[in-house]
Amino acid sequence: MDGSVEDVIGTVVLSEDLVGTGFPATDFHVAAFDEAGAQYELTYRVRTVPGPVDAPPPVA
Repeated sequence: MDGSVEDVIGTVVLSEDLVGTGFPATDFHVAAFDEAGAQYELTYRVRTVPGPVDAPPPVA
């Protein structure tokens, strides 16, 4: 089975509780996924942006 950048290996639910504090050591979150015998790790930051932002297009 060949993988692609379109493969979904897990989901992350974002909330206001995850918004960073501005201190680098506290702004990162990690989500781990185990899919088909492979282990994946996603490190991410959540921040607010000024002004309205258009929602991204839905994933097909």
